[in-house]
Formats: sequence, structure tokens, C-alpha cells
Amino acid sequence: MLAVLSRHLKCAAGSLGRAQARLGADTAGAIAIVFALCVPAFIGAAGVAVDLSQAYNVKVRLANALDKAALAAGSTDGTQAQIEERVQAFFDANYPSEKLGTPFDLAADLSVQGEVTVSASSRVDTTFMNILGLDHLNVSVAATVKRDVAGLEVVLVMDTTGSMSATAGGSQTKIDAAKQAATSLVTTLFGPNSNVPALWMGVVPFSQSVNIGPDRSSWTTSDSNHYGGGATWAGCVEARYSGGHDMDDSPPSDNLFPKYYNQCTNTSSNDWHRGTGTDLVTNGTFGSSSGWTMGANWAVSGGVLAKTWSTPVTVTNGDFTASTGWTLGTGWTVTGGVLSKTTTTTSSAVTRTPSSPAIVNGQSYQVTFTIVTRTAGSMRSSIGSVSGPTHSSPGTYTDIIVANANGATVGLNTADGFRGTVDNLVINTTSGTSSTPTTTLRSPSGSIVNGTQYIVTYTVVSRTNGSVRLSVGNVNGSWHSSAGTYTETLTGTSGGG
Repeated sequence: MLAVLSRHLKCAAGSLGRAQARLGADTAGAIAIVFALCVPAFIGAAGVAVDLSQAYNVKVRLANALDKAALAAGSTDGTQAQIEERVQAFFDANYPSEKLGTPFDLAADLSVQGEVTVSASSRVDTTFMNILGLDHLNVSVAATVKRDVAGLEVVLVMDTTGSMSATAGGSQTKIDAAKQAATSLVTTLFGPNSNVPALWMGVVPFSQSVNIGPDRSSWTTSDSNHYGGGATWAGCVEARYSGGHDMDDSPPSDNLFPKYYNQCTNTSSNDWHRGTGTDLVTNGTFGSSSGWTMGANWAVSGGVLAKTWSTPVTVTNGDFTASTGWTLGTGWTVTGGVLSKTTTTTSSAVTRTPSSPAIVNGQSYQVTFTIVTRTAGSMRSSIGSVSGPTHSSPGTYTDIIVANANGATVGLNTADGFRGTVDNLVINTTSGTSSTPTTTLRSPSGSIVNGTQYIVTYTVVSRTNGSVRLSVGNVNGSWHSSAGTYTETLTGTSGGG
């Protein structure tokens, strides 16, 4: 019995082993099914990782650009708008448009004293996460820095040798152009402030000597050394080489400059000081002719010195005692001996046609009139379709107008709703010739000193023909034949005017 039972158990064990072998063989198919079910999840996770990696790269680039913009803002002094402009410029330079991500909401916060916080965000379009309904990611970064405007030392080395008196183009000399550029730099650095903390500026003249002006004798040493020059010091000094003071900024009260005489009276000598003394000309604004000796055909009129070879043009009732002959535009009346306008019509003219002589095409005319009162707008004279400059305050004005048609009308017109009164319209021709040059002169309030340099500035307001020049005594400046403001340096002679 036991033998039979043993044979049955062995048979059952064999069958179980074969079943287990078959089950082991079928496991490979089950894993494949599970793997197939997990593949989408694996791909989705990989896609999310790629999109998140892109977002991280954008955040790093955004942070890098913001760090640079914040540092620039922290070292900048200025208004909120100026600092924001600087932040934008630095951000754009370090995060160009072709970079991945679209930045937005760039801002600079200065609300905390002594700090600046710069923040921005960027949109990153997704690729794989878009399948899940998320088409973009936004990343944001902020950077905060302590504000500290660093110190700046600027030294201008200016060429002040004789060659700088040569023209730089037009009526401007090289030294004037250099001064204009230096002034622009100082204005940019200092802005509206006379002093800026941690900003220092100095000027080093590139010349053997520099002219500080003869009125600054207190800045200089005694006259014991003339260096072979003239007997009169004209304002030039040498560097303070003694004691090394040619390389420091100690004031003249501590260390004086040695006078320099040799060639300092030469007209080509530099004049860096450019006129810090007293204006010697009284009534140089030509408010009147008082003090001036007028040459032929010269006159002071309307606040300017004018020279004409004039033929008057008859303008009947130019003093507006009556309106006869005038064509009055909207709002104009002649009353009480003046031309009056009380309405704010945008554009309205008063005209008439002279006949003695008639207006000639191409002829230059001098038009003088007085704005007696003005409460609004501006006024200008006209000949035909050619208008003079606009004037918007009471006063007497002289305009030069070249006619562009024969028999044209003359008159006045409003530029922008003028209201006020006008009087005394006078017109003269201004072209012609003069048989000999004529001069207008005066003696200055202080005597001209022989060998001293004088800076003369004047404006040619208008010019129809010929040339003009300015003189100090018997020393003449350059001829000028076009409108403009001119500045020249002339060396005086004893007793000169």
C-alpha cells in the first residue's frame, strides 16, 4: 500500500514541476504587457523634463540679465525714468530678442531707501506639456542691490596751442569747438547740479602756457622773471612745477602760478580763460544809440544796430491814424491811433499794396513795427507770401524780408490767435551800395590797455550784402558776410577804442 501511494506522489510531483515550468515560460508575455501600458507615462515624464529644463534655462538667462541691469541701476544716479531707461537698456543688451523665452513686466523698484530691486518674467512655450493642455510656463526672477554711485575722476586734456585758432568749419574756431564739446560733457555729467558727490573734474591745458586772464594777477607770483618777453603781463602763466604742484589741485591761495611773458601778447596766444572780466561796452545791446558815434547810413532801431542804403516805401496810414487803404482781416480794427485785435481768430491779416514805389521781386526790405500791447498769441510782418519771424511780446521789431513777387502787398498777420495792439509800420528798401566803408564806434568805459587781449562777441542778425568786422583800436577782426554770432580775440593798443 505504501509503495502504491509513493508512486502516485511521485507522479503528482512530476506533473506540478511541468506546470511550474510552463508558468515560468509565460511570464515574459506579462512583463511586455505591463511595459506597453507604462510607455506613455515614461514618454510624458521625459517630455515634462524637457519642458522644465527649457524653463530652467530661461530662468538662468533671465536672472543673468537682471543681475546686470540691477548692478547698472544701483550705480546710477538720476530720476526714476532715467534709471528705468538704463535698466531697460542693460536688460535688452543681455537678453536679446532671439533668446528662448519672451520677457515681460520688467520693472525697477526704488521704494526702499538705498536699494533698487529689478524684476521681470518670461513666457516659455511648451512642446510636450502642450499634450496635457499646458501650452506655456511663466518664470519670474527678481534681483536686489544696494545703491552706490561709484566715484568718477575725469581729466580733460585740452589743446590750447596757436593751431586751435584755425577754423573748425564755418565761423567756429577749433578752440571754440573744443570748449563747446567740453561744456557738453560737463553738462551731461553734472546735469542741473553744481556739485555731484564722488565726481571730480580737472583740466590740463596742452600748451607751454595758459592764459588765465590779466585780471587774476593775485593768482600769480611776483613779476621778477619776465622770461624775455614784453614789459606788460597779458595773463599767461606756466605750470607750478616747483614742489610738484603741477600735478595737484591746490588752489592759487596755497600755491601761486609763475607769470609767463614770452609771446603771451601775440594774438595767436591761447585764451583759455575766455573773458571772465568786466564788459567794457555800455549799451552794447543797442537799446538806444547813446554813447555811439554813428557812421553814414548807420542807425539804432528796434533794439539793433542797422546799416541801410534805404529808400522809404510809402505806407499811407502806417501810423494807423485811420484805416484808409488797409484791408482788415477778421477781428482787426483801427481805433485810437493803433491797429487793434480783440478776437482770437487763429489766422487773420492786415494788408495794403504800396505804390510809391511798388514792391519789387527779389528786393530786400526792412519792415519795422511796434507791438504796443499783447495779451495772447504772436505777430509777424509780411510782404506778399513771405513772412518775417514771429514776435510774442511788446516791443519794436525790425525784420528783413526779401519779396518774391512784383507789386506784392505788405502787412501784418497773426500766427496763433494774437490779441493786442500794433502801431507805426514803416518799410524801407535795404539793398544798394556804399561808396566807402563806414564805421560805428564808441570809447569803452575802461581804457584799452596795450598788449591786453580782449574777447569781443557780436551777432550779425541779418545781412543782405557786404561784410562787417569788429575792431579794438586799430586792430581789426575778421570780415564776416553771413548772419551768425562771432567771438574773436583781439589784442588792444594803447588808447584804442
